[in-house]
Amino acid sequence: MKDMKEMTWHQPFFRWLLCSVVCQWFIAKCLPHLRFDWLGRDIPRAKIAEGFALLRRNDVILTVSTVGLSALLTRGFDHAARCLSVWPTFAVIGEMTIKGFGDVTWTTLCRHARRVVILRTRGEDALYVSNCVHRCWALQKAEYDTKFTAGDHRKSCVELVTETDAGDRLGIVPRRNWLTGLPYVTPQQLLTANMDVIWDSDGVLDR
Repeated sequence: MKDMKEMTWHQPFFRWLLCSVVCQWFIAKCLPHLRFDWLGRDIPRAKIAEGFALLRRNDVILTVSTVGLSALLTRGFDHAARCLSVWPTFAVIGEMTIKGFGDVTWTTLCRHARRVVILRTRGEDALYVSNCVHRCWALQKAEYDTKFTAGDHRKSCVELVTETDAGDRLGIVPRRNWLTGLPYVTPQQLLTANMDVIWDSDGVLDR
């Protein structure tokens, strides 16, 4: 882990910029409302139903946004969530957005995405599933991490997944952001975790 002396000149500047009042205002008030509808490509209802049939409690879900600016700024998946419960006709998905912790249905999550992937932790048992879901519900009062600094009470969508991983089974090692020097995990990086791909709406990733 680099210390401040080993940082390049730009990292302290970008840390300061990220935490500045103007940048925080932009992330909280403007970024969520910047829409790019031309990016949209609806997932067919039959595909959504296909994914729902395979979905289980505690599964991790990755999505690519249809209209958010993050779809332009990130490579690959730009959102992560965790399945909290599955019922005969719907499923409850826990996620972190700019509004904080929230829960949506599987159908709603898919309708705001142009690609969805379901991941499942290898070798998970009933106790592990219960502990992960319990930890996720415990984040109901958490605020969104607009400063992207791990370890405090604010959480990003990826932290909702990694910090509710009971027993650290995912095996994720944070990388350092080249701009800020801060450790971070992206939704795309979750594909390298100790999880199997259960379903891909694009049918690209192998099971």
